[in-house]
Amino acid sequence: MTTLPMPTYSGEQVLVASPSSVVRQRVLESLQPRARLVKQTSGGAEALSHLEKGPWQVLFLDRRLPDLDAEELSKTVRQRYPEVEVVLLDSDRESETSPTSELQPPSWTHHGLEQRAPHTNMG
Repeated sequence: MTTLPMPTYSGEQVLVASPSSVVRQRVLESLQPRARLVKQTSGGAEALSHLEKGPWQVLFLDRRLPDLDAEELSKTVRQRYPEVEVVLLDSDRESETSPTSELQPPSWTHHGLEQRAPHTNMG
């Protein structure tokens, strides 16, 4: 699993699903005020319900969901809502309670829309 800085999204409607209020808060802080709307849920079923009701561009999905398998939910979301980018979060209880946890964002893996490498000038 690759650990990267939290992605930056602006002007988007973002849904964050994690059983951890610490993880949800970290993602929320990293996105605001750039994201137009950020909604938090503690489980996968609730996240799926929100996806059915409105247009979302990004779903941050914690692999430790209490009610649904995150990998399966990610596949379902990609099939039903191909326009939604899915970002799988890897969080663990140790990082949530460590003294430096506020400095360490959860690691994430991007699924969904194709990522493009940034353009660089080589001249």
